Amino acid sequence: MELKIISKQNPKYSIIDKDGWSSAGLIRGWFELTVKFESEKIEIDDIKINGESIRHCIYTGVFQTEKGERHFLPSLWEPGEWKIWLHPNIGHYFQNIFTQIDNGDYGKNLDELYLHTVDKPITINERYPQHIKSYFAKGYGPHWWNKKNIKDLPYKVLEGDFESLDKEKILQELKSLPHKIEYQPGWNTITLKPRGKIVLPAVEYSDLGLPETEKMLKMAGYKSVINVNWIGLDPYHSLQMHRDDIQNTQEMSESEAELFTGCVRFYWDIKNNPNFKFKMGEAGILPTNKPLLTNPTRYAHCVINDSDILRESIQAWGIL
Repeated sequence: MELKIISKQNPKYSIIDKDGWSSAGLIRGWFELTVKFESEKIEIDDIKINGESIRHCIYTGVFQTEKGERHFLPSLWEPGEWKIWLHPNIGHYFQNIFTQIDNGDYGKNLDELYLHTVDKPITINERYPQHIKSYFAKGYGPHWWNKKNIKDLPYKVLEGDFESLDKEKILQELKSLPHKIEYQPGWNTITLKPRGKIVLPAVEYSDLGLPETEKMLKMAGYKSVINVNWIGLDPYHSLQMHRDDIQNTQEMSESEAELFTGCVRFYWDIKNNPNFKFKMGEAGILPTNKPLLTNPTRYAHCVINDSDILRESIQAWGIL
């Protein structure tokens, strides 16, 4: 691969691909280019891959200052780094960027318009099934997910003062729910509705009787609750890859199916176990230490608990 930065300042740069390679001769897929600010302003006019300009895709790069500010401009004017994801196959690169980013958005703040994920390969313990090990070992690279397309968005990080909630109280409330299920060895749930069914009608908060859980679900945006679960995954256990194909496995109207379509399921690894990994579609590892709305009916996913403690998480569906 021939890589050239067009700039009067002729800045130094480094590259590393999603698999960890840092030599241009070894890179075969997506890689990240980094330019560091040194002592004077740097203006990057263009980047060429094998002699061809990346054109307006240069505005997918972001300058992050040491103060934590992010600017989608190809220049550096204070201490910080400018980074951009590229691919040695420029046709493949254009096809992905042009498909994922709308015309007219280049030069805007892409953080406001898109969820940007980077799926990198992860080697996990040999104890897990082959289909899980190989899935985690496959890195799909970067992806820009349009936040307006709620049906395709893999997840959304929720805003709100979730840290003010009494987490132990929430766990106590959920463990008092009436239905206990063992789906498979090592994977257990305690759920509001029989057999863990995600079915209407929704339950009004006045009938739920779980005051701290109610605060959490209202922060998530639910007007009422379809189901809520406590989920436990034993140490060194996994949940096999699957998709929650609720709309096609249960009888429901088109309007009812819409309630389960898109980024609408609440999920939170409430104990923040760093060795719990939840991978979804091509979005990579989800930040489950934060409360999320996820899209499990659109994308296949699997989880592992690669630790010696029980992983406790919360899952809920509701009317948004």
